[in-house]
Amino acid sequence: MSYNNCRSSITLVEQEVACVASWFRSWSEMQKGDFLRELISQVVPAAVDPLFEALGSMQIADSPPSIFQCQVKLFRQWFREWPDSDKNYFMTKLTSIDPVFVNKFNEQLKSYL
Repeated sequence: MSYNNCRSSITLVEQEVACVASWFRSWSEMQKGDFLRELISQVVPAAVDPLFEALGSMQIADSPPSIFQCQVKLFRQWFREWPDSDKNYFMTKLTSIDPVFVNKFNEQLKSYL
């Protein structure tokens, strides 16, 4: 079986999840903390701190976005399109990579529910 035949059996969401998982593995602890806030804001939109959101959307015209900022932007676009079953798949994948991170996510999520 060729590589292309193998790849065609992977869904678009599985490819997107694989990308985010790969990025996550390379992020620093500080970036993972920023991603945690982003993930919470995607799951509980009312949890977004308006000041944090405003600061996050500001760009200095002379400064291009960082790779991390581009990755988070792609994640945000993809996550919004995923049905709940795919969001659960993503969280399962994230748990296999970093269960401590997911525990932090679950603890923070409880405070909003």
